[in-house]
Amino acid sequence: QLNYMNWEREDRFRVFLLQSCGRSGVGETVSLPLMVNLIAAYIPKASLMKTDDKIVVIVNENQFAESQVKVLLADILKQKNLRTGVSLAVRGIGNLHSVYRQAEAALTYGIMECPEENYFSFYDYAMDFIVENSEQKVLVCACQPDVLRLWEEEGEDGGQIRILKSYLANDRSLAKTAASLFVHRNTLVYRVKKILEMLEYSLEEDYTRDYMKLSIRILELYRKKET
Repeated sequence: QLNYMNWEREDRFRVFLLQSCGRSGVGETVSLPLMVNLIAAYIPKASLMKTDDKIVVIVNENQFAESQVKVLLADILKQKNLRTGVSLAVRGIGNLHSVYRQAEAALTYGIMECPEENYFSFYDYAMDFIVENSEQKVLVCACQPDVLRLWEEEGEDGGQIRILKSYLANDRSLAKTAASLFVHRNTLVYRVKKILEMLEYSLEEDYTRDYMKLSIRILELYRKKET
């Protein structure tokens, strides 16, 4: 399957889980097998499969970013009376089970919180999911994407993670962060600027800052348990 899709085992994958809204009088309802064919025509490089009442769409981030897939699915979701839960993008084909659970959770939490919507991102409910789960591998996959990427790229003793952790713990005060790390303020300003340029998500969001702090703690505990 990997060879056929021209995928590598360590590529980054994301799961979209589509389910009927179950609301009468909203849009058009079609059979799931027909929907699989329709989605395959819109997203030809995705891997699709059907369960009893859902459609699983596996996308390689090297071929399609979430924003692209969201645009391609927008009309289908609206017209065909469907909604979707969307996982984070996680490295490694072996983590598909974890991201499938994320897509499931996005649907569950999203329907509870915003029942009239049809597109639910796991990112918005990640901390709820983490609180309710204890399986280590699942928790690591659920970590904030920027934090997880820095962790994967730098390893256990990554300086950028250490700076980001202190910066967040000190409420983004450069003076306090420099003092806690014992570095010159000008040096810290340069390093923080570089880190901020690398982030996909904005630190202006309270939720993102809290999610990052929680994720760093999860990864630290994971490292300790692995050693």
